[in-house]
Amino acid sequence: MGARQGAAAAAAPMPTPPLSSQRLYPNLLDHFDAFAASAAGRRVAIFLDYDGTLTPIVRDPAAATLSPAARAAVRALACLFPTAVVSGRARDKVEEFVRLPQLYYAGSHGMDIVGPSEKKEAEEGAARVVGAGPASPPSQSLAFRPAEQWAPVMDALHARLAVDLKPIPRATVEHNTFCVSVHYRNVDPSRWDDVAAVVTDAVAATPGLRASRGRKVLEIKPEIDWDKGRAVAHLLAALGLAECDDVLPLYIGDDTTDEDAFKWLADREAAAREREAGEGGAPDAPSSASPASRPCALTQPPVRGAGVLVSTRPKPSAAAWSLRDPGEVLVFLSRLAAWGATPASGWHAAPACTGWTLAAGDARVGSLPAAAAGGAGWPPPSPRASEGPASPSTASAPGRPPRPPGGRGGVGGGSRAASGSGAPSPRGGTTDSDATSAPAPAAAAAAAAAAAASALGAFAAGGR
Repeated sequence: MGARQGAAAAAAPMPTPPLSSQRLYPNLLDHFDAFAASAAGRRVAIFLDYDGTLTPIVRDPAAATLSPAARAAVRALACLFPTAVVSGRARDKVEEFVRLPQLYYAGSHGMDIVGPSEKKEAEEGAARVVGAGPASPPSQSLAFRPAEQWAPVMDALHARLAVDLKPIPRATVEHNTFCVSVHYRNVDPSRWDDVAAVVTDAVAATPGLRASRGRKVLEIKPEIDWDKGRAVAHLLAALGLAECDDVLPLYIGDDTTDEDAFKWLADREAAAREREAGEGGAPDAPSSASPASRPCALTQPPVRGAGVLVSTRPKPSAAAWSLRDPGEVLVFLSRLAAWGATPASGWHAAPACTGWTLAAGDARVGSLPAAAAGGAGWPPPSPRASEGPASPSTASAPGRPPRPPGGRGGVGGGSRAASGSGAPSPRGGTTDSDATSAPAPAAAAAAAAAAAASALGAFAAGGR
């Protein structure tokens, strides 16, 4: 295969679930009450992507730091729900960004998994890890590296690409342990073909590797039967939650590799509904083999698993819900923490699972309103802030960010679906947005965070 053919192959759209672009994915902030009603009495488990979900996409991958407001929100969640970060980054990198030892982490697109750490939160002076249960932490029992034998191969690949990409200005290669990421966000579009050719040639020279594309990044991984969906399944099993009908896993992500988790959760939901139908329960639901025909989350809210797509644009996805950007994610997480502190959450009736125990009294969200109100990293930085404020016609309901002009109540339903995720293209542009839209107003974020603080404070005062 020649260089140009290789470039075309790398630029070809990666497989995505065959969803109709006309399908509406309701926005979780617009319809939080509907979500909360469907989740009542269930034990929610939270899985979060990092880049583009907890923090905005930035031009320098090393600068994608987590804001104090987002860290406080995730810390509160980890006390109320088992919480994991599932990222394409190397696990040690994402742990360093997040700095919350009570979380579960799956790095390298789920190929490097560990449980909570015993180390203290030095910056908080915490006496123990909260939200991780009273017993010894499950790090060793949860640790799993399905691609361990590929480590030397990925080392050699990273070394080769570091040399081969040097002639292309601003192309960078990142070693993420069991995968290698080639970033071309800052490369002149006239050289994207060259980036794709270098990657294609390197993959062709190393049997057993495959390349996929994300948001102006090419990901090279071992061709093994493992992805973010399998990582979520592994974590649920390790927590003892995989076979529990009252468990609602919620995965929030923005990129192509998150679709594997969305699809796994959609399959879990469909299988549960089919079982219920066979037992004379709920009506039958189509399987994820025909996702475009699945019911909208508003008419049949998922109760066994749901993906939440973070995107400003409609695009094919197996997700059930949507949020627009990391700003909306932060507001949603704050509202979810407030809900999780009430008896509506199933964790109050069954307050523990393997390696994790409800710790509402330790949630420490008192600082959230101040952080969200304009200090300590809120609003999150947005390279598009220069576009100015949204027009009055785009004002939204209280407690959520304003939509950009022309926005809708969820991702999807538009006349134009995104055709890709920003891989090199022989003829220029990409469909991905370089940055998130303008974040929520400080007042909206503060209101959501204050609700979380009030609910958690009331619950802690009750003696739990």
